[in-house]
Amino acid sequence: MIEEFTVENFLSFKEKVTLSFEANRREKHLSDELCKTIHAKSGNITLLKLGILYGANTSGKTNLIRALELIRNFFYDSRGDTDAGTVLDSAKDSFQFDSEYSSKVSSFSIVFYHELEKFQYSFSLDHKRVYKEELRCYRSQRPSLIFKRGYDSTRDIATLEWGDSISIEKSDKDALERSILPNTSVPAASRSSNVYIEPIKKIKDWFTSRWEYPPVLPSSKLNDFIFRQIVDGKISKKRLLEILQEADLGIEDIQIKEKKRHISDQEKKRILAWINVDDELTPLQRKEILQHVSGISSERIIRTHLTHQIQQKDGQKEIVSLPLNMESLGTIRSLGLGGVMSRLEEKDLFLTVDELESSLHPDICEKFLENFLKHSHSESQFFFTTHNASLLQAKALFRKDTIWFIEKEKDGASRLYSLADFPSPEVSPEHSYYSLYREGRLGSVPNID
Repeated sequence: MIEEFTVENFLSFKEKVTLSFEANRREKHLSDELCKTIHAKSGNITLLKLGILYGANTSGKTNLIRALELIRNFFYDSRGDTDAGTVLDSAKDSFQFDSEYSSKVSSFSIVFYHELEKFQYSFSLDHKRVYKEELRCYRSQRPSLIFKRGYDSTRDIATLEWGDSISIEKSDKDALERSILPNTSVPAASRSSNVYIEPIKKIKDWFTSRWEYPPVLPSSKLNDFIFRQIVDGKISKKRLLEILQEADLGIEDIQIKEKKRHISDQEKKRILAWINVDDELTPLQRKEILQHVSGISSERIIRTHLTHQIQQKDGQKEIVSLPLNMESLGTIRSLGLGGVMSRLEEKDLFLTVDELESSLHPDICEKFLENFLKHSHSESQFFFTTHNASLLQAKALFRKDTIWFIEKEKDGASRLYSLADFPSPEVSPEHSYYSLYREGRLGSVPNID
């Protein structure tokens, strides 16, 4: 589970900001549903399964999601081209409203627990190279250094220091250090060199098993992916239908047909040419798509229909099947979200969603949260942004330390704070959080006259 993540000098974040999932000891509400106590080697800690972020447009909500995505991408990224730069798309990814910061590196950190051990993984980089990278493991209350990477500007090379507890053959050490590229991570070098040190292997296991999905955005097209996972047996169609029926979407069944289509060499050339000229793709996205397309000879075609039960004038019930492109945006969004959230019930996962309410009725959003609290796996965590203030009225679904706000300061920087930061006399469980927020007393609302 994630304890906290930190970002500094990235997009609208100027100074260091940290979002924490550590439960506030003063909060007792919904402890069984919303909290999980980890009996770690470093000591017991109670972590929250839910995080909600409110803020006006342009306040930085999506930028926080992007910061999380960058941490995930940096770990996975194994680009072989040093000219491609890092996972930062450009020099414009640093805070641009202050000339002192626009030329500085961006920094990221995440603290998480895996197999009862606490890990802290942090790095600093710009769009060209990595300057710092560090992994620490807490096998007791004191941290142990696994590795510490630096940059020797005189020789223009990465430096690597190993912790005292790390035992590694010289040949493996040399192979790994030769594989470290200026623009990628040490775990990526570990994968490419086939050198696996136990703590690095453990964080690889956590990233791959607990952080399966990239952030779900309003523009994310989830359904083909979800239907493939149903066909492959990774998502339960039965459970997804139950979630959709509980949301009163009137869906009786999901009919999926799959076939394979051959891709000719000529068609592949056209696809590759289009990818190379698409300016909207990042270098990493372009590389991943090029690798994927180059290695395929056929594609999976998924055809999906949703069946609905309707009642005719004579009282007779009839089943009507409709192709997915005839369904509403809300139904399509519900299908995608219902699919990924059903995975939180099957295994311990971390999921982020930007603008949960996109195309959804407020009651359906609330139902998704209710299902998460009732059925999610014990260490699953769900973090989402929203404009849906009505959720603040559903006190049976959250507590103060799960709610965060973000607002833009006069200098253009995003400021992050929690509802739990407000003193009890000012904001107590007896107050209507919804009313306080709508009245502007909690901040993070647009200043509209």
